[in-house]
Amino acid sequence: KIAIGIVPNGSAVNAGTAPVDYARSKGMPVMDHAYNHVLLTKLSYSKVVWQITRSYIGSNFVRPPYGAHNATVRKALKDKGKRNCLWNLDPEDWKGGKSPKAAADYIIRNARKGSTAVVHLQHLGKDASQLARIKKGLAKRGLELCPVLSAPTPKKLPKVLCS
Repeated sequence: KIAIGIVPNGSAVNAGTAPVDYARSKGMPVMDHAYNHVLLTKLSYSKVVWQITRSYIGSNFVRPPYGAHNATVRKALKDKGKRNCLWNLDPEDWKGGKSPKAAADYIIRNARKGSTAVVHLQHLGKDASQLARIKKGLAKRGLELCPVLSAPTPKKLPKVLCS
């Protein structure tokens, strides 16, 4: 199975540009990010804590920007009862000039059992029809997306998001 979730940064949530309530209403896991997408490994412990606890999602999972983490980030996560949510499949939908279709095609071609893909709401996420294409393309390869959780999704997610 292939995992997918919503991980907006806090400033997008506060600006009202991240559909957190909608995603939760559909059973999608919604996780915290850094408040303003900074490289956490360059920050002091107290600044990391601020970035991951600024109350905007309230999840027990955090996806650090760029997947970057070090001992300071891991300590802050542990101390605040949060789990590190990393990915191993990046369609690079954030790169200029890459269409949502091209990013979806990348996921279809490169996903493996247990993959976690990172996609960005402001890029691949702008074209919801691509999710159906991804689901169909993965099925042709004998893979499937993780099922949605019960709707609405709780803020505190289970330790294992996909089974």
